[in-house]
Amino acid sequence: MVSALGDGARRLRAREDEGMHSFFRLRGYGVAVVPYAPCVVRRIGNGTDGRIALEHGDEPVVVLDPHAAERGDRLDTVADISPSGHVGDWVVDFGSHTARWPNHFAVASSDLAGVPFEW
Repeated sequence: MVSALGDGARRLRAREDEGMHSFFRLRGYGVAVVPYAPCVVRRIGNGTDGRIALEHGDEPVVVLDPHAAERGDRLDTVADISPSGHVGDWVVDFGSHTARWPNHFAVASSDLAGVPFEW
């Protein structure tokens, strides 16, 4: 799992003692997003502009606009954000697998044993 997720997974492993981890990564529009669990991540709007809303625990919802010149200062409270070579529409990486992230679908961390995330 660590090799498939790269630096984001190494940072997450360091946060495991805080209970913040996720077993999926989102990539799109030149950005990689590894949300902190518990989380729900939704595509917002009509899905054509790439904006996503990230919810983490009791934190207020944070919107990531990958096209904005400035990123909000609260993003680091809900996810690890890093550059990505994937400039197309959002995909979800989990382990060694990648899937397109359909519009109108949310991705959520799971409390179920052996279930890394839920659609």
